[in-house]
Amino acid sequence: MEDLIKEFRIAISNILLYPPESRLIKDSLTTCHKILSDALKKEKTFIISESEGKILANGKPIEAQGGIFLDSLYACNIKSITFKPGFTQGELYTFLRNLSEKQKAEPKGLPHIEINEKVYVSIGEKDIVIEKGKEGIAPQEKILQTLGELSSLMNSIDNKEIKKRIKLEVVKRFSLDDSEILSELLKSKPEISADLFGEVKEEAPTAVAPSVQISPVEEVKTFLKKDTSFLLKDEVLQKIPTLLQSLRSPNELELASELCDKLAANLEASITDVRLKTVISFKKLYSIIESLTDKKIVERVDEKFIETGRKETNSQIYQELASLLEHAANRYLKEGDYAKTHAITGMFSEHVKSMEFEERKKHARATIDRLVSSELTRLLVDDLSSTDESKQSKASSILLDLGESCASPLIQKIKETSDLRLRKSVADLLVKIGNEAVNQLIKELEADTSLTPSLRILDVLDGIGHEAQVVEGLHKELANPNFQVRRKTLDILCQIGTEPAKEVLLEAVDDESYIIKERAIEFLGDMKYEPAVPKLIKLIESKEEKETVQVEACKSLGKIGNPSSIPILFKMTSPKTIFSTGKSREIRIAAIEALSKLGDDRIKKFINDKDPFVRKITREAIGSQNPLEKEPD
Repeated sequence: MEDLIKEFRIAISNILLYPPESRLIKDSLTTCHKILSDALKKEKTFIISESEGKILANGKPIEAQGGIFLDSLYACNIKSITFKPGFTQGELYTFLRNLSEKQKAEPKGLPHIEINEKVYVSIGEKDIVIEKGKEGIAPQEKILQTLGELSSLMNSIDNKEIKKRIKLEVVKRFSLDDSEILSELLKSKPEISADLFGEVKEEAPTAVAPSVQISPVEEVKTFLKKDTSFLLKDEVLQKIPTLLQSLRSPNELELASELCDKLAANLEASITDVRLKTVISFKKLYSIIESLTDKKIVERVDEKFIETGRKETNSQIYQELASLLEHAANRYLKEGDYAKTHAITGMFSEHVKSMEFEERKKHARATIDRLVSSELTRLLVDDLSSTDESKQSKASSILLDLGESCASPLIQKIKETSDLRLRKSVADLLVKIGNEAVNQLIKELEADTSLTPSLRILDVLDGIGHEAQVVEGLHKELANPNFQVRRKTLDILCQIGTEPAKEVLLEAVDDESYIIKERAIEFLGDMKYEPAVPKLIKLIESKEEKETVQVEACKSLGKIGNPSSIPILFKMTSPKTIFSTGKSREIRIAAIEALSKLGDDRIKKFINDKDPFVRKITREAIGSQNPLEKEPD
């Protein structure tokens, strides 16, 4: 049966991590179903139950680590699970999924799996079973649990005389009790009274013994005198929650702190089972420790968790610690304690990046993903907008720990805010996170074609580096249906200015919008991109091209300065006459200015051109070629 509990643990962990159709989940369910089916061939029913922190199979304790399975039973308040013949893998999946989500399974949905039909309670060394009746099991169960605590208390007392006096007093009180529930319980379970009070039973009618009570303070002091492993006894662990809740005054809180520290010392044990039991015990105690008015107690406990987590290599222990620290990280951030939050997220970040212990890495990644999905990330992203630079810096450090997982909420921040300074700050953070975060930002351009979000993303791309990735993403934006997005894309490509960026700009010369064409041509000229010359010449020669585009092409050819463009430029200087279809004033002027930059002296002929604007531009152009040369009268 140890294998069954192990498979339950594996199945619950896999259900938390993977979708229902995962092969890992299906394999676990198949194994669990086979083990249970084999057991049901021998018995009419098969019962898995929990008593005093132990797992029982048909009432018999089994040596198995409960781990996440036992923890889920506690969370769902499940004391027993009864499996009947005919149960399916579907029912088993539903039950285990409910356990993983900390939801108690509803009997209606599980015809062959019954919950809490029987309850086992330990009395001394015996496990007493109480079956569920019409009125439920609550009254008898509570009495049995009380008797169990009483038995544990008696067994923890070394002084035989004191132990006997306590038993005498209890027997005396029982003899005066007229409760039908208690009476019926003791009649139906004679082994209880025999185990508890056998040695003094005959003395009960005449016993006159003083009452013996042990205060919570005295009991804790007794525990503190024992070694650390004593606190892991099941009967002691049962008492600790009540004891901690009773220690509320300042002096008593010091005892509570010592008790928590002593229990936490078991995390240093070399034995895996000891560390595991310690972590599971803290999971049950954690809410109580958090509620104590001295916050230093829970802080020391959390520090111990971090210290243990940094070096822990056991997968199950690490997973339990991660769950506790995930909760702590959220609490600390809400309290404004960035340093303690950073200490926790920093540990998980280190383990995600580590090349060792793949299971630990997987659990660290899963914890970070849950933190990103929690309120913690929203609070951190909001802090980036703070006017407090210190708060911004601290929030950024924690977001860096969360890594690629938090890229999505950061990108959303860029899309939502109009503050360019803030957007650039968030973009810098994405760059620090790494290539994948930058890729997500660029891909978002393609995914979200809305105008404002697209422009806001484009605004931050020119200063983030990663030119190859950015240019590739911008290349796709040339096909964006929105004119403003395409125009902004050209601006970013020009600012990047790499060879691939220039190649993409050259493609933009073929855009359907003449404004985009002109802008691309202008940028190519400013960058003196010689491979653009053939395409620019072709544009000038085209009879269908818009005149303003041809004007811009002439200007860019002049900026580029390639002599191969001189013939077509000179051709563009021909004026319109009644006998020819020459060029407009604008094209002629652009061509003359370009030829001037190329050093073509033939432009001097236009000094006496009929068009006064052409004459003026020609004189200015000649002057720029040779400032000392006088203009003709």
